[in-house]
Amino acid sequence: MSDWSSPAFDQDGAGAEFDHAMARAGITVPPDRRPALVAGYEDLKRRMALLRQPRDAAAEPAAVYRVRRRGEP
Repeated sequence: MSDWSSPAFDQDGAGAEFDHAMARAGITVPPDRRPALVAGYEDLKRRMALLRQPRDAAAEPAAVYRVRRRGEP
């Protein structure tokens, strides 16, 4: 049984979601590796949520370059 401090504790159901995704992909996850993989899955979900937010012009890359042809100033 998991406790609150365990990385395998998934209060939002990420463990069940992870198990479903692995079953759909036909991947068998060894039981000893599952806690670390569920923690990584939860982290990936958090990062994906950050990527899917609206951005303004300030979020665009500043290092834009232009390739000049020979003889151009």
